[in-house]
Amino acid sequence: MPIRLSGMISGMDTDALVQELVSAYSIKKDNYVKEQTKLEWKMDAWKALNAKVYSFYTNKLSPMRFSTAYSKKTSSVSDSTKATVKADGNAVNGTQTLEINKLATTGYLTGAQLNKGQKITTSTKLADLNGGSSSGVLNINVDGKEKAIELKADMNVGQLVAYLKEAGLNASFDETNQRFFISSKTSGEQHDFSLTGDANGIEMMKSLGIYSVSVADIASYKTAAAYTDSDLENMALNDYLKNQISAANKTYTDRNTQLAEENNKLAKEYSYANMTSENKAKVYVTTKETMAKLQEDIQKLYDEDVDNKNASAIEAKEKQLEEYQATLNTYDQVNEKYGIKITGETADTAGFEENVTANTLSKEDQNAYTQALAEKITANKDEITANNKAVEENNKLVEKKLSSDEVKAVEFTRYGEADTSTIRADYADDDTYKSYLAKYEGVRATAQDVMSKVNAATDANGKIDESMLAASLGTSDAVRIKGEDSEIVLNGAKFTSNSNNYSVNGLTITAGAVTKPGEKVTITTETDVDGIYNMIKDTLKEYNALIKEMDTLFNAGSSKGYEPLTDEEKDAMSDTEVEKWEKKIKDSLLRRDSTLSGVMSTMKMAMSSSYKVGDKSYSLSSFGISTLGYFASGENEKGVYHIDGDSEDGATSGKTDKLRAAIASDPDSVIGFFQQLSQGLYDNLTKKMASSSVSSSYTIYNDKQMKKTHDRYGDTIKQWEKKVTAMEDKYYKQFSAMEVALAKLQSSTSALSSLMGS
Repeated sequence: MPIRLSGMISGMDTDALVQELVSAYSIKKDNYVKEQTKLEWKMDAWKALNAKVYSFYTNKLSPMRFSTAYSKKTSSVSDSTKATVKADGNAVNGTQTLEINKLATTGYLTGAQLNKGQKITTSTKLADLNGGSSSGVLNINVDGKEKAIELKADMNVGQLVAYLKEAGLNASFDETNQRFFISSKTSGEQHDFSLTGDANGIEMMKSLGIYSVSVADIASYKTAAAYTDSDLENMALNDYLKNQISAANKTYTDRNTQLAEENNKLAKEYSYANMTSENKAKVYVTTKETMAKLQEDIQKLYDEDVDNKNASAIEAKEKQLEEYQATLNTYDQVNEKYGIKITGETADTAGFEENVTANTLSKEDQNAYTQALAEKITANKDEITANNKAVEENNKLVEKKLSSDEVKAVEFTRYGEADTSTIRADYADDDTYKSYLAKYEGVRATAQDVMSKVNAATDANGKIDESMLAASLGTSDAVRIKGEDSEIVLNGAKFTSNSNNYSVNGLTITAGAVTKPGEKVTITTETDVDGIYNMIKDTLKEYNALIKEMDTLFNAGSSKGYEPLTDEEKDAMSDTEVEKWEKKIKDSLLRRDSTLSGVMSTMKMAMSSSYKVGDKSYSLSSFGISTLGYFASGENEKGVYHIDGDSEDGATSGKTDKLRAAIASDPDSVIGFFQQLSQGLYDNLTKKMASSSVSSSYTIYNDKQMKKTHDRYGDTIKQWEKKVTAMEDKYYKQFSAMEVALAKLQSSTSALSSLMGS
């Protein structure tokens, strides 16, 4: 706004006069501002109401159109200490019997307490526990996956625990109790684990206090005892293959490291070769300066060093210096190729152009040189990709057990070799292979010995004398709990599970304790009357709140004579007065609104309609749900529904609860009615919220039309603001001209008075 100095001569309050002169225009502009403000408030009121309608429409009303919303069942058991039961909508009403024969258990081994005359920790070597015996094989079988561990004398307790965990077990060593604790991660017979080994492996397990022979162990020993020579050969071949793969993969990874280093050097060379001669000189000289600074820093660290405290810092600086030297060597290589000589010693040397000779290579030769660098970098990247793919394929081979023919067919391409290295049929002469074969032969021999003792301890009925077996095997005092499945009998049918949880025909049963012989637990499943009742009640509660708010907005008192306040009007009032003034207007924004009336009518009409279920017609009143009537209803509550017998409703709590009784006695009729009622109300609201030229989809009011009107107000206000400004400028110019004329008149009068006075 321009600064105006007026009324200096005339003494008139020009600003006040101008504002009075343009007041008619200002009032017109302010009226449009007030109309726009009121429209903004109305749009906000509609947005808030629309959000509540849409929430009711999607969250409460929509689900009640489908039978699944009413599929609520409840189950109870006669003895909750034996089992707990939950029912879903698919459960069948009625009484069922349940017997619990077994609970699921998890395979668990509590190791014997180790008494070695020393405190054993996770750092204790296995050799200290078994008198330095040679290494043995420990086979771990978990969930059908077998893993062999070589128990070496120099392995410590902590490493063994880590290997057990890696194989898929829960494992720990309790230093306080000096015991191993090993278990399956999942309950059930199929998830039980076994710990078996060759002769040395068994001795090692005895020294660790974890040697026992469980059902799962016997099964593993039985399998191992039946290995054929072909089985042993194949297992040895698979180990041999893994050894070959490991060697091949190391070749690939070593080569990739070499290629990565080469590409790093080539990238620097390529970057430097593509620079201008001037930039080459700048980079070259800067690199030399950096190296000189590093050398100074290193020497300073050496000079200040006390008790070798700077050793790590010196090492880091020297490593940096080596890297810069390698970079400088690369630059020298490019300079020599290009025939470039750089004479500048420091970056302060005036004119880098003068410190570098012209290139001796032609432009064509330069391009060929950099092109060759780029191609070499690409070729190296391709080789790295190929090597990584070969490693990935090799690792896939390790993941499965291969047949002898598959093993023999595997070829490993080695970098630098003209041909391929193949696992040939003469593998039997390989010392590595022979060591693997000997290992598995030992496993079979031990398993056969164990099984002979198992058979000796087994009677004609197949029952094992565990004491006799333990004595013959020399097992440790480890306590072993075998993994078992649970077993229940529901209505005479037997079910098993690896856990204590069952899902049967809509029932979720959790077994808690074994029933006694002949004892049966009763499961009673019924329609969840309370669940259906509460769902209907909650939906009505939200409907009531919505319809009451609509009635309140529609029946609001008049705000005639109240308009939004201008800033000047607000300044003349207190904050409380302004708040009350604006609330009066906002409360009446939807008063007698035809759109709101239409929404309320369509909702009330659907709620008051009758719907036929079978041969009978029902309405809300059929289930004891109705409004209180015109005279008994509170203000704006004539459309609110009450449920007879609702303990939370003071107006109807004393009446007979027809709704709950109907749900209990005839749920199909209740469900059929409320599905139709919900669908009817849903369809009516869908039509009201349909998209049109004046409203958006899922909107009950003319939001598009209001937005256009709001924008038009904005354009009109801008036009009137321009008119006000133009009129102000006009009047200020006129008053300014008057001031100039008065100044001239005053000057002439003063001159005349001066002449007459003389």
